[in-house]
Formats: sequence, structure tokens, C-alpha cells
Amino acid sequence: MRLSAGWKGALLGGANVLAVAVCIALAIAHAPRHIGDPEELGYSSLFPSDAFALVLVLGVFPGILAGALLGRFAGGLRAPAPLRVLALAAPAVLVVIFLGGMIAQPQLITPALLPTGVAVLVLERWTRS
Repeated sequence: MRLSAGWKGALLGGANVLAVAVCIALAIAHAPRHIGDPEELGYSSLFPSDAFALVLVLGVFPGILAGALLGRFAGGLRAPAPLRVLALAAPAVLVVIFLGGMIAQPQLITPALLPTGVAVLVLERWTRS
């Protein structure tokens, strides 16, 4: 069975959300102090397990949807590989920035960008005709 570009994107989007959740939980676990200190933000600290669950719950639907849309876009995109990567990376980065802003934790955007960048590279290669 051969997967369409949209399904490939959806699978990578879901895998990316899981990878982002792990990266963010690890970043928080190894931070010198907990991200989201009550003194700074006015609520309880964000612990690794909380962050992992939060990213999965808030990110799974947008991640799969964005992955499917990017997969379909990549499947129809006829351009050299570097341009394809840029065309796929821009909206993927915007989704990460939007979701990081949505949970009011902009410092979590950076650890989320690494797995997202890898997912973009894999999607570009997997959907290349």
C-alpha cells in the first residue's frame, strides 16, 4: 500500500508532536529552574510531565492537520530541494510559534523547533517525486 503525500504529512505531524513533547519535557527537566516560575507568571511551575501532557493535548490535532496540509502541499510542489525545504519550513515554524504563544510559554518554542525542522526535512524527502 502506497501512502499519499497528505497521509505521509499527517503521520509525520503526529510523530513530530510526540518528539516535541519529549524535547520540551527534557528541556524543562534540565533547566536550571522550572520554566514558568510563579513569581514571573503568577501560577504554579510547569513540570516536565505537565509540559509533556500539555503539548500532546494541545498539539496533536494542529500537528496532524498541519502535517497533512504540508504533505499535500509538498506532494504538488515541483521545485528544487532547497526551495521545497524553505516552502515547507516557513509554515511549520509559524505553527510552532503560534502554539508556543497560545500556551504563553515562548521559551518552549526553541526546543520545539529542532524536531519540527527534522520533520520538515523528512517530509520533503519522503514526498519528493
